[in-house]
Amino acid sequence: MHYCAAAALVAQLDRASDFESEGREFESLRARHFAGISKFFDSAIGQQTGKEMGIGKYFNQAQREVLLAATLSGVTGMATVGLLYAHNRLLIFLSGVLVAITLFFWRIRFRFLYGLIELAFGLYVLWYVADKGRGSFSAAFSTGFDTFQLSVVLIQTFGAIYILIRSFDNLLQGLPTYTRVSIETRLQQWHV
Repeated sequence: MHYCAAAALVAQLDRASDFESEGREFESLRARHFAGISKFFDSAIGQQTGKEMGIGKYFNQAQREVLLAATLSGVTGMATVGLLYAHNRLLIFLSGVLVAITLFFWRIRFRFLYGLIELAFGLYVLWYVADKGRGSFSAAFSTGFDTFQLSVVLIQTFGAIYILIRSFDNLLQGLPTYTRVSIETRLQQWHV
């Protein structure tokens, strides 16, 4: 079982003593919660502890990772097509939820790759909004469109910048621990 040690350090100081618990360590509710989530994710791709079960009998770890990535790619792609081209409100809604769920799995299992996807999307959004709200329409078309709209510029441009910041964080978190800590240390100690 894998879980974040920092999340597991939760003291329950207000817990009253009960029958026969004197001298025993307590299990943190958060530690059990994260262990349960980890067990769910591990079993979702066949990484059972002890005896191999499910697809673990047939595939090694690398093959399971490739299978998971291919499955996530297919489901994410199909849900994105539904999100973009569906004409039914319920189908669009459900496709959006499915895209969010699959991208969440991408983020959990393949964080660096998710960061690359997020980086590409952030760059696309920034490029797309670069001329929005800045009065870039031709005056021959209509003078009503030639105005500078500060709210449009701020919301769209800084929305794209926020996506880029999140992508950099996901890229960093997706690196091996030693590399990530080395980069974080250098950035924290950097002086101008």
